[in-house]
Amino acid sequence: FKRINDSMGHGAGDELLIEVSRRLITIERGDDLVARLGGDEFVMLIDNITDSHVAAKVAQRIIDMLATPCKLSGHEIILTASIGIAVYPDDGETATLLLQKSDKAMYASKTAGRNVYHFFDESMNAHALERLTLETQLRNAVKSEDIGLHYQPKVNMVTGALEGLEVLARWNLNGKMVP
Repeated sequence: FKRINDSMGHGAGDELLIEVSRRLITIERGDDLVARLGGDEFVMLIDNITDSHVAAKVAQRIIDMLATPCKLSGHEIILTASIGIAVYPDDGETATLLLQKSDKAMYASKTAGRNVYHFFDESMNAHALERLTLETQLRNAVKSEDIGLHYQPKVNMVTGALEGLEVLARWNLNGKMVP
């Protein structure tokens, strides 16, 4: 959507959002709910799922449906989807928790290269917590000046001439230098 907005204008981006909405509505069943959260993110609440295979089939139908080109201001546009799935009650019993977990699964899909779906699993929470911990430690290391620069010359082994310089950032983490 960013490329469409940047190249064709926000009006074209809005047209594309309307087209995606129309397509998603064709997939929903009577008791399902489709809503746009914001930007280019949509949520689909699928009621009465007996097993996760139903959710996987719906996700694949969305991917296939979006792959059908649409015309926009004379251009043929092919969309991709990054889908995250959280299942009630296994992944949470509140809408907030289910949205958080489906969001984590969606980012796993984006990382995997788009046009795929992922179910939430607890390892995603562990990975997010590890990343948050590392980011916090890194910010603190910058503030406390525990990151130092080390200069390493690049020398031609044949001539002995200095050909360049490499700068390494080393992090003094718990008394150990980490490259």
